[in-house]
Amino acid sequence: MNHSGTVVAVAPWQVSVAIIVESACAQCHAHGACGFAESTSRTMAIKTNDWERYKVGDTVMVSINPKNGTTAVAYAYIIPAALMLIVFFCTNPYWGDLWSTLLTILTLILYWSILRIFRKHTQRKFTFSISKIETS
Repeated sequence: MNHSGTVVAVAPWQVSVAIIVESACAQCHAHGACGFAESTSRTMAIKTNDWERYKVGDTVMVSINPKNGTTAVAYAYIIPAALMLIVFFCTNPYWGDLWSTLLTILTLILYWSILRIFRKHTQRKFTFSISKIETS
C-alpha cells in the first residue's frame, strides 16, 4: 500500500507529507462530466530517523505494511459491521426494530469511543515508512 505525496514540513524525527486522496470515481473517464468525483488533501506526520534527508517540496512515497493495512480495515469496517449485525439481530426478536436500532447505534458509539481512548496504543501499531522519489 503506497501513496505518493509531497513533503510540506520537516521537523526533528518527523516529516509531514501531503497526500491527495481520490475517490474511486475520480479515476473514471467520465468523472469531469458527472460531478461526483472528489479528491482531498490529507497531511500525515511520519516519524523517521533520516528526517534530515528531506526538504519541503520533495516528492516521496509513503508506505504501510500490508498486514497493518488489513488490521486497519478490520478496525474501521469489519468489526463495526459485525457488531452492528450481531447486536441488531440478537436484540430485534425481543425488543423490536426501534430499540434494536438504538442499541446498535449506541454499540457503535461505544466501539468508536473505545478506539478513541486507546488511539495512542493503536497508532503505535500502524507504522508508516517514507522513501524519496528521485526525479530525473
